[in-house]
Amino acid sequence: MMRNNNPLNLFPTTQTSAAAQLKLHRLLYSTFNRGPTQIQTTIASTLFNDQIDYMSTLDMNRAASFTFGYQNNIDTTNGHGGESVANELWELVLDAVLCRPTEHSILALTKTISLLEHVLVNGAERVCLDGELLYRIEMVVGPLRELNTALVEQQLIEQILTTNNSDDDTSNDNGRARG
Repeated sequence: MMRNNNPLNLFPTTQTSAAAQLKLHRLLYSTFNRGPTQIQTTIASTLFNDQIDYMSTLDMNRAASFTFGYQNNIDTTNGHGGESVANELWELVLDAVLCRPTEHSILALTKTISLLEHVLVNGAERVCLDGELLYRIEMVVGPLRELNTALVEQQLIEQILTTNNSDDDTSNDNGRARG
Protein backbone atom coordinates (compact mmCIF):
# COMPACT_ATOMS: atom_id res chain seq x y z
CA MET A 1 0.00 0.00 0.00
CA MET A 2 1.37 3.41 -0.98
CA ARG A 3 1.34 6.20 1.54
CA ASN A 4 -0.36 9.39 0.39
CA ASN A 5 2.27 12.14 0.60
CA ASN A 6 -0.21 14.68 -0.76
CA PRO A 7 -3.25 14.70 1.54
CA LEU A 8 -4.60 17.93 0.02
CA ASN A 9 -4.25 16.47 -3.50
CA LEU A 10 -2.69 19.67 -4.80
CA PHE A 11 -0.44 19.32 -7.85
CA PRO A 12 -0.90 15.51 -7.97
CA THR A 13 1.56 13.37 -9.90
CA THR A 14 0.68 10.67 -12.41
CA GLN A 15 3.09 7.76 -12.62
CA THR A 16 1.81 5.51 -15.44
CA SER A 17 0.44 5.83 -18.95
CA ALA A 18 -2.84 4.27 -17.85
CA ALA A 19 -3.18 6.81 -15.03
CA ALA A 20 -2.37 9.62 -17.50
CA GLN A 21 -5.14 8.44 -19.83
CA LEU A 22 -7.61 8.16 -16.94
CA LYS A 23 -6.71 11.69 -15.86
CA LEU A 24 -7.25 12.94 -19.43
CA HIS A 25 -10.72 11.35 -19.57
CA ARG A 26 -11.70 12.88 -16.21
CA LEU A 27 -10.42 16.33 -17.21
CA LEU A 28 -12.21 16.43 -20.54
CA TYR A 29 -15.47 15.05 -19.22
CA SER A 30 -15.46 17.61 -16.41
CA THR A 31 -14.46 20.45 -18.76
CA PHE A 32 -16.22 19.67 -22.06
CA ASN A 33 -18.58 16.80 -21.18
CA ARG A 34 -16.97 14.50 -23.74
CA GLY A 35 -14.07 12.12 -24.06
CA PRO A 36 -10.68 12.90 -25.56
CA THR A 37 -9.93 12.95 -29.27
CA GLN A 38 -7.08 10.97 -30.79
CA ILE A 39 -4.93 14.12 -30.92
CA GLN A 40 -5.53 14.85 -27.24
CA THR A 41 -4.82 11.23 -26.30
CA THR A 42 -1.53 11.30 -28.20
CA ILE A 43 -0.34 14.48 -26.51
CA ALA A 44 -1.56 13.57 -23.02
CA SER A 45 0.30 10.25 -22.91
CA THR A 46 3.59 12.17 -22.60
CA LEU A 47 2.29 15.34 -21.00
CA PHE A 48 0.67 13.82 -17.90
CA ASN A 49 3.06 10.91 -17.26
CA ASP A 50 5.48 12.14 -14.60
CA GLN A 51 7.80 9.20 -15.26
CA ILE A 52 8.70 11.05 -18.49
CA ASP A 53 10.74 14.11 -17.56
CA TYR A 54 10.37 16.02 -20.83
CA MET A 55 8.59 15.87 -24.15
CA SER A 56 10.82 14.84 -27.02
CA THR A 57 11.30 17.12 -30.00
CA LEU A 58 9.45 14.53 -32.07
CA ASP A 59 6.41 14.73 -29.76
CA MET A 60 6.46 18.53 -29.73
CA ASN A 61 6.85 18.68 -33.53
CA ARG A 62 3.90 16.30 -33.86
CA ALA A 63 1.81 18.66 -31.73
CA ALA A 64 2.94 21.65 -33.80
CA SER A 65 2.01 19.78 -36.98
CA PHE A 66 -1.59 19.62 -35.78
CA THR A 67 -1.83 23.37 -36.34
CA PHE A 68 -1.14 22.86 -40.06
CA GLY A 69 -4.32 20.79 -40.37
CA TYR A 70 -6.30 23.74 -39.05
CA GLN A 71 -9.34 23.35 -41.31
CA ASN A 72 -9.57 19.60 -41.39
CA ASN A 73 -12.70 18.26 -43.08
CA ILE A 74 -13.11 15.52 -40.50
CA ASP A 75 -14.22 16.43 -37.03
CA THR A 76 -12.54 13.85 -34.81
CA THR A 77 -14.96 14.45 -31.92
CA ASN A 78 -18.30 13.59 -33.51
CA GLY A 79 -17.78 12.70 -37.19
CA HIS A 80 -18.97 15.96 -38.72
CA GLY A 81 -16.79 18.23 -40.84
CA GLY A 82 -15.35 21.62 -40.16
CA GLU A 83 -13.91 21.56 -36.63
CA SER A 84 -10.44 22.93 -36.17
CA VAL A 85 -7.83 20.28 -35.46
CA ALA A 86 -5.70 22.90 -33.72
CA ASN A 87 -8.63 23.68 -31.43
CA GLU A 88 -8.32 20.20 -29.92
CA LEU A 89 -4.75 21.06 -28.98
CA TRP A 90 -5.79 24.37 -27.40
CA GLU A 91 -8.61 22.67 -25.47
CA LEU A 92 -6.13 20.31 -23.87
CA VAL A 93 -3.21 22.67 -23.31
CA LEU A 94 -5.07 25.81 -22.30
CA ASP A 95 -8.46 24.78 -20.93
CA ALA A 96 -7.78 21.39 -19.37
CA VAL A 97 -4.25 22.01 -18.08
CA LEU A 98 -3.15 25.62 -17.71
CA CYS A 99 -6.55 26.89 -16.50
CA ARG A 100 -6.48 24.25 -13.77
CA PRO A 101 -2.91 24.31 -12.45
CA THR A 102 -3.56 22.76 -9.02
CA GLU A 103 -4.89 19.59 -10.68
CA HIS A 104 -1.53 18.83 -12.32
CA SER A 105 2.00 18.18 -11.17
CA ILE A 106 4.57 20.91 -11.54
CA LEU A 107 6.33 18.71 -14.11
CA ALA A 108 3.14 18.45 -16.20
CA LEU A 109 2.72 22.24 -16.04
CA THR A 110 6.34 22.75 -17.10
CA LYS A 111 5.98 20.32 -20.01
CA THR A 112 2.74 22.03 -21.05
CA ILE A 113 4.30 25.48 -21.07
CA SER A 114 7.30 24.16 -23.05
CA LEU A 115 4.91 22.51 -25.51
CA LEU A 116 2.90 25.71 -25.85
CA GLU A 117 6.05 27.70 -26.60
CA HIS A 118 7.22 25.11 -29.15
CA VAL A 119 3.86 25.06 -30.93
CA LEU A 120 3.67 28.85 -31.08
CA VAL A 121 7.18 29.05 -32.58
CA ASN A 122 6.92 26.08 -34.95
CA GLY A 123 3.20 25.85 -35.73
CA ALA A 124 1.27 27.30 -38.65
CA GLU A 125 1.46 31.10 -38.60
CA ARG A 126 -2.20 31.70 -39.42
CA VAL A 127 -3.17 29.62 -36.40
CA CYS A 128 -0.48 30.59 -33.89
CA LEU A 129 -0.54 34.33 -34.60
CA ASP A 130 -4.29 34.65 -34.30
CA GLY A 131 -5.07 37.64 -32.08
CA GLU A 132 -7.86 35.91 -30.18
CA LEU A 133 -5.67 32.89 -29.45
CA LEU A 134 -2.75 35.02 -28.28
CA TYR A 135 -5.07 36.99 -25.98
CA ARG A 136 -6.49 33.73 -24.63
CA ILE A 137 -2.98 32.42 -23.99
CA GLU A 138 -2.01 35.62 -22.18
CA MET A 139 -5.11 35.35 -19.97
CA VAL A 140 -4.26 31.74 -19.08
CA VAL A 141 -0.50 32.10 -18.64
CA GLY A 142 -0.65 35.43 -16.79
CA PRO A 143 -1.74 33.98 -13.42
CA LEU A 144 0.85 31.21 -13.73
CA ARG A 145 3.61 33.83 -13.55
CA GLU A 146 2.54 34.48 -9.97
CA LEU A 147 1.86 30.83 -9.05
CA ASN A 148 3.50 29.87 -5.78
CA THR A 149 2.73 26.26 -4.94
CA ALA A 150 3.59 26.65 -1.25
CA LEU A 151 1.34 29.69 -0.97
CA VAL A 152 -1.56 27.86 -2.68
CA GLU A 153 -1.21 25.00 -0.22
CA GLN A 154 -1.06 27.37 2.76
CA GLN A 155 -4.17 29.25 1.58
CA LEU A 156 -6.08 25.99 1.16
CA ILE A 157 -5.14 24.88 4.67
CA GLU A 158 -6.22 28.24 6.08
CA GLN A 159 -9.50 27.99 4.19
CA ILE A 160 -10.12 24.50 5.58
CA LEU A 161 -9.33 25.64 9.12
CA THR A 162 -11.56 28.70 8.78
CA THR A 163 -14.42 26.56 7.48
CA ASN A 164 -13.96 24.05 10.31
CA ASN A 165 -13.87 26.81 12.92
CA SER A 166 -17.05 28.42 11.58
CA ASP A 167 -18.74 24.99 11.53
CA ASP A 168 -17.72 24.48 15.17
CA ASP A 169 -19.06 27.92 16.11
CA THR A 170 -22.36 27.14 14.40
CA SER A 171 -22.73 23.80 16.15
CA ASN A 172 -21.92 25.41 19.51
CA ASP A 173 -24.62 28.04 18.97
CA ASN A 174 -27.21 25.34 18.35
CA GLY A 175 -26.46 23.66 21.69
CA ARG A 176 -26.79 26.79 23.85
CA ALA A 177 -29.91 27.45 25.85
CA ARG A 178 -31.57 30.72 25.00
CA GLY A 179 -32.98 32.69 27.83
